[in-house]
Amino acid sequence: GQGDRLTIRFALVGGTRYVPVHTGRSVTPLEEQMVDGSVGEPQTTDELLKRLQEGNDHLFSLITGLEDSELEAAGVEGLWSVKDLLAHITHWNRHGIEWLDSVRRGETPLMPVKGNNMEEIREEMAKINATVHQENRGRPVSEVLEDYRETFAQVIDRVERLDEEHLDRVFDYPWASEAVTGRTVVMWRVWHQESHTKPILTWRTGRDDSLGKRTVGQGPA
Repeated sequence: GQGDRLTIRFALVGGTRYVPVHTGRSVTPLEEQMVDGSVGEPQTTDELLKRLQEGNDHLFSLITGLEDSELEAAGVEGLWSVKDLLAHITHWNRHGIEWLDSVRRGETPLMPVKGNNMEEIREEMAKINATVHQENRGRPVSEVLEDYRETFAQVIDRVERLDEEHLDRVFDYPWASEAVTGRTVVMWRVWHQESHTKPILTWRTGRDDSLGKRTVGQGPA
Protein backbone atom coordinates (compact mmCIF):
# COMPACT_ATOMS: atom_id res chain seq x y z
CA GLY A 1 0.00 0.00 0.00
CA GLN A 2 0.95 3.66 -0.20
CA GLY A 3 1.89 3.69 3.49
CA ASP A 4 4.28 0.80 2.96
CA ARG A 5 5.90 2.57 0.03
CA LEU A 6 6.46 5.70 2.10
CA THR A 7 7.94 3.68 4.96
CA ILE A 8 10.26 1.89 2.58
CA ARG A 9 11.23 5.07 0.80
CA PHE A 10 12.35 6.80 3.96
CA ALA A 11 13.55 3.88 6.07
CA LEU A 12 17.14 4.05 4.86
CA VAL A 13 17.52 7.72 5.65
CA GLY A 14 17.05 7.02 9.34
CA GLY A 15 13.87 9.00 9.93
CA THR A 16 10.83 10.60 8.41
CA ARG A 17 10.87 13.44 5.94
CA TYR A 18 11.16 16.89 7.38
CA VAL A 19 7.84 18.76 7.42
CA PRO A 20 8.21 22.07 9.28
CA VAL A 21 5.65 22.88 11.94
CA HIS A 22 4.50 26.28 13.13
CA THR A 23 6.46 27.18 16.22
CA GLY A 24 5.26 30.71 16.87
CA ARG A 25 8.32 32.25 15.22
CA SER A 26 8.96 33.47 11.71
CA VAL A 27 9.92 30.60 9.42
CA THR A 28 12.75 30.68 6.93
CA PRO A 29 11.92 30.94 3.19
CA LEU A 30 12.81 27.27 2.73
CA GLU A 31 10.49 26.21 5.56
CA GLU A 32 7.70 28.38 4.20
CA GLN A 33 8.01 26.84 0.75
CA MET A 34 8.06 23.33 2.15
CA VAL A 35 4.94 23.98 4.22
CA ASP A 36 2.90 25.30 1.31
CA GLY A 37 4.18 22.64 -1.05
CA SER A 38 5.94 24.99 -3.43
CA VAL A 39 9.21 23.05 -3.12
CA GLY A 40 9.00 20.04 -5.40
CA GLU A 41 11.49 17.23 -5.50
CA PRO A 42 14.77 18.42 -7.06
CA GLN A 43 15.39 16.95 -10.50
CA THR A 44 18.73 18.28 -11.77
CA THR A 45 22.16 18.10 -10.20
CA ASP A 46 22.10 21.84 -9.55
CA GLU A 47 18.70 21.60 -7.84
CA LEU A 48 19.87 18.73 -5.68
CA LEU A 49 23.01 20.63 -4.68
CA LYS A 50 20.92 23.69 -3.82
CA ARG A 51 18.58 21.64 -1.63
CA LEU A 52 21.49 20.00 0.17
CA GLN A 53 23.24 23.32 0.81
CA GLU A 54 20.05 25.01 2.00
CA GLY A 55 19.48 22.17 4.45
CA ASN A 56 23.02 22.41 5.74
CA ASP A 57 22.79 26.20 6.10
CA HIS A 58 19.50 25.88 7.96
CA LEU A 59 20.94 23.29 10.35
CA PHE A 60 23.93 25.48 11.19
CA SER A 61 21.76 28.57 11.62
CA LEU A 62 20.09 26.69 14.48
CA ILE A 63 23.26 25.66 16.31
CA THR A 64 25.66 28.54 15.66
CA GLY A 65 26.50 30.43 18.84
CA LEU A 66 25.51 27.65 21.23
CA GLU A 67 27.84 26.44 23.96
CA ASP A 68 29.24 22.91 23.83
CA SER A 69 27.21 22.07 26.92
CA GLU A 70 24.03 23.00 25.07
CA LEU A 71 24.97 20.91 22.05
CA GLU A 72 25.55 17.97 24.42
CA ALA A 73 22.27 18.40 26.29
CA ALA A 74 20.03 15.34 25.97
CA GLY A 75 16.42 15.56 24.93
CA VAL A 76 16.58 17.14 21.47
CA GLU A 77 15.27 14.03 19.70
CA GLY A 78 14.31 11.40 22.22
CA LEU A 79 17.32 11.11 24.51
CA TRP A 80 19.74 12.34 21.86
CA SER A 81 21.53 15.68 21.90
CA VAL A 82 22.43 17.90 18.96
CA LYS A 83 25.91 16.39 19.07
CA ASP A 84 24.41 12.89 18.94
CA LEU A 85 22.32 13.85 15.92
CA LEU A 86 25.32 15.34 14.09
CA ALA A 87 27.32 12.16 14.70
CA HIS A 88 24.37 10.10 13.48
CA ILE A 89 24.02 12.17 10.29
CA THR A 90 27.77 11.92 9.73
CA HIS A 91 27.71 8.13 9.98
CA TRP A 92 25.03 7.81 7.33
CA ASN A 93 26.71 10.45 5.17
CA ARG A 94 29.74 8.17 5.05
CA HIS A 95 27.53 5.43 3.68
CA GLY A 96 25.97 7.99 1.37
CA ILE A 97 29.37 8.85 -0.09
CA GLU A 98 29.91 5.18 -0.95
CA TRP A 99 26.39 4.95 -2.42
CA LEU A 100 26.95 8.01 -4.59
CA ASP A 101 30.24 6.57 -5.85
CA SER A 102 28.33 3.39 -6.78
CA VAL A 103 25.69 5.42 -8.62
CA ARG A 104 28.39 7.08 -10.70
CA ARG A 105 29.89 3.69 -11.57
CA GLY A 106 26.48 2.30 -12.49
CA GLU A 107 26.56 -0.21 -9.63
CA THR A 108 23.74 -0.86 -7.17
CA PRO A 109 24.61 0.85 -3.86
CA LEU A 110 25.26 -1.73 -1.15
CA MET A 111 23.18 -1.35 2.01
CA PRO A 112 24.78 -1.91 5.44
CA VAL A 113 21.69 -3.85 6.57
CA LYS A 114 20.28 -7.14 5.38
CA GLY A 115 16.64 -8.03 5.11
CA ASN A 116 13.85 -8.62 2.65
CA ASN A 117 11.20 -6.78 4.62
CA MET A 118 11.01 -3.54 6.53
CA GLU A 119 10.77 -5.12 9.98
CA GLU A 120 14.12 -6.85 9.52
CA ILE A 121 15.71 -3.73 8.07
CA ARG A 122 14.45 -1.50 10.88
CA GLU A 123 15.80 -3.90 13.50
CA GLU A 124 19.24 -3.91 11.91
CA MET A 125 19.29 -0.15 11.51
CA ALA A 126 18.32 0.34 15.15
CA LYS A 127 21.32 -1.75 16.18
CA ILE A 128 23.66 0.27 13.97
CA ASN A 129 22.29 3.57 15.26
CA ALA A 130 22.67 2.45 18.88
CA THR A 131 26.29 1.44 18.25
CA VAL A 132 27.09 4.75 16.53
CA HIS A 133 25.54 6.63 19.44
CA GLN A 134 27.66 4.79 21.99
CA GLU A 135 30.85 5.24 19.96
CA ASN A 136 30.41 9.01 19.77
CA ARG A 137 29.06 9.83 23.24
CA GLY A 138 32.46 10.67 24.72
CA ARG A 139 33.85 12.59 21.76
CA PRO A 140 34.36 16.36 21.94
CA VAL A 141 31.83 18.54 20.14
CA SER A 142 34.60 20.05 18.02
CA GLU A 143 35.55 16.64 16.60
CA VAL A 144 31.96 15.73 15.82
CA LEU A 145 31.42 19.06 14.06
CA GLU A 146 34.63 18.64 12.06
CA ASP A 147 33.61 15.15 10.95
CA TYR A 148 30.17 16.39 9.97
CA ARG A 149 31.57 19.23 7.88
CA GLU A 150 34.09 16.93 6.20
CA THR A 151 31.54 14.29 5.22
CA PHE A 152 29.01 16.89 4.06
CA ALA A 153 31.67 18.42 1.80
CA GLN A 154 32.36 14.96 0.37
CA VAL A 155 28.65 14.40 -0.26
CA ILE A 156 28.55 17.69 -2.18
CA ASP A 157 31.65 16.67 -4.15
CA ARG A 158 30.08 13.34 -5.15
CA VAL A 159 26.79 14.91 -6.19
CA GLU A 160 28.63 17.47 -8.33
CA ARG A 161 30.03 14.57 -10.36
CA LEU A 162 26.59 13.18 -11.27
CA ASP A 163 24.87 14.00 -14.53
CA GLU A 164 21.34 13.27 -15.75
CA GLU A 165 22.26 9.77 -16.86
CA HIS A 166 23.54 8.93 -13.38
CA LEU A 167 20.46 10.40 -11.72
CA ASP A 168 18.07 8.45 -13.97
CA ARG A 169 19.68 5.05 -13.35
CA VAL A 170 17.32 2.59 -11.66
CA PHE A 171 18.51 0.17 -8.98
CA ASP A 172 16.70 -2.95 -7.84
CA TYR A 173 16.04 -3.64 -4.16
CA PRO A 174 13.75 -6.45 -2.93
CA TRP A 175 12.22 -4.19 -0.28
CA ALA A 176 11.42 -1.30 -2.63
CA SER A 177 7.83 -0.91 -3.85
CA GLU A 178 8.79 1.99 -6.10
CA ALA A 179 11.79 2.74 -8.28
CA VAL A 180 15.05 3.67 -6.57
CA THR A 181 17.04 5.89 -8.91
CA GLY A 182 20.33 7.73 -8.62
CA ARG A 183 18.25 10.79 -7.84
CA THR A 184 16.60 8.89 -4.96
CA VAL A 185 20.02 8.02 -3.53
CA VAL A 186 20.91 11.72 -3.44
CA MET A 187 17.56 12.53 -1.85
CA TRP A 188 18.26 10.02 0.91
CA ARG A 189 20.91 12.47 2.11
CA VAL A 190 18.50 15.39 1.83
CA TRP A 191 15.64 13.66 3.63
CA HIS A 192 17.88 12.34 6.38
CA GLN A 193 19.40 15.69 7.23
CA GLU A 194 16.06 17.48 7.07
CA SER A 195 14.32 14.86 9.23
CA HIS A 196 16.81 15.48 12.05
CA THR A 197 16.80 19.25 11.58
CA LYS A 198 13.12 19.35 12.54
CA PRO A 199 13.64 18.32 16.21
CA ILE A 200 16.64 20.66 16.44
CA LEU A 201 14.41 23.49 15.23
CA THR A 202 11.74 22.62 17.79
CA TRP A 203 14.32 22.34 20.59
CA ARG A 204 16.08 25.58 19.66
CA THR A 205 12.81 27.50 19.47
CA GLY A 206 11.76 26.20 22.89
CA ARG A 207 15.15 27.10 24.34
CA ASP A 208 15.01 30.63 22.97
CA ASP A 209 11.42 31.13 24.09
CA SER A 210 12.38 30.13 27.63
CA LEU A 211 15.18 32.72 27.57
CA GLY A 212 12.98 35.41 26.07
CA LYS A 213 14.96 35.41 22.83
CA ARG A 214 14.05 35.08 19.18
CA THR A 215 15.49 32.13 17.29
CA VAL A 216 18.52 33.01 15.20
CA GLY A 217 17.61 33.78 11.61
CA GLN A 218 14.00 34.73 12.12
CA GLY A 219 12.57 37.96 10.80
CA PRO A 220 11.63 41.08 12.72
CA ALA A 221 9.20 40.61 15.60
